[in-house]
Amino acid sequence: MNKRQQYNTQVQSLTRGMQVLQLLARNGRMTASAIGAELGVHQSSASRLLRSLQDAGFVRKPDFHSFAIDYGALLFAGVAMQGFAEIAASAQAAMAVHARTGYGAAAAVLRENRLIYLAHMGSAPQAAIRLIDDSTFPVHRSSLGLCLAATAGPDTLRDTVLASCRRCDVRKPEAETRSILAMVDDSLQRYDFVLLCDQAPNRFNGAMTFQTPRGPAAFAIYSDRQNARPDDVKRLLEDAVRQIAAALQPPP
Repeated sequence: MNKRQQYNTQVQSLTRGMQVLQLLARNGRMTASAIGAELGVHQSSASRLLRSLQDAGFVRKPDFHSFAIDYGALLFAGVAMQGFAEIAASAQAAMAVHARTGYGAAAAVLRENRLIYLAHMGSAPQAAIRLIDDSTFPVHRSSLGLCLAATAGPDTLRDTVLASCRRCDVRKPEAETRSILAMVDDSLQRYDFVLLCDQAPNRFNGAMTFQTPRGPAAFAIYSDRQNARPDDVKRLLEDAVRQIAAALQPPP
């Protein structure tokens, strides 16, 4: 095996290891055969990968047949989070919005047509802040997702919305995509941010982008109980984005 082949093998192993951790985090206990089926590899390959993750402390065996995620993954995540100042900044902004208005608030990035929440504060009175959430919420129904996809250009926005509609088995995905694109364009033209109104489960859901050291992210506020004027939503979003930007400034 030459160096290029070795490199490709190492990258593939790393990618599959991350996929295994994602599967275990979402599903709880899984057998090697079930993981192999999800990855599209033979059970023996999955077993070797799981043993390596077990040796590294990322995976444990709660019983003879199954595997589960272990504290090593949590430790790795905690160390990694220290390098993302936008997580803490987004959490502070979300909690400030909730304390001030009672609205829910969230910040996210878009990766591979999926939202990854940096911070998420629910709209319930006793809501607690959540950090880092790999969301399955449909991108085409999310102001965060639509806002972020729009920043990448009209082609990316169209492709992202269409893929999300198809993934959710929308009856007429092409027609739904055209309708959503028109709505996003109208919202950006009128308000300079993405505003969704009366789309279940929320009465309103508005999002605006901000920059992080790793590229664009978006901040959203929403409520499932009360409406808000577009001007008020915009003011709250601008305040939150300014707060995050100030927190991300390097020290003098």
